[in-house]
Amino acid sequence: MEVHASANSLHSEKEPTYHTDPEEISRLIENEGGKGQFKRFRIGWGVDTDKSAEDIVRAAAEKITDLHEIFYGGVERRTEYPEVA
Repeated sequence: MEVHASANSLHSEKEPTYHTDPEEISRLIENEGGKGQFKRFRIGWGVDTDKSAEDIVRAAAEKITDLHEIFYGGVERRTEYPEVA
C-alpha cells in the first residue's frame, strides 16, 4: 500500500510525493496532515493486471478491509442521534 501526499487540488497537482514505508505513512497522517505541508492523502496500491478480474476484485476488497481497520478499528458506531427540530 502507498500514500500519495499532495498539497494542492487533485486536478492541478503536478506530482504528488509517494510514501510506502508504514512508519513514514503513520507519521505523515498523525503529525503532518493539515499543517500546511499536505492537504490530501490518496491511498492506493499496485494492481497486477495479468490476474483475473475476480482475483483483482478480491485483492482490492482485502485492501479496503485493511483501510477500514486502520481508520475505524475499535470505533463504535453511533446508535442514537439527537432529534433535529
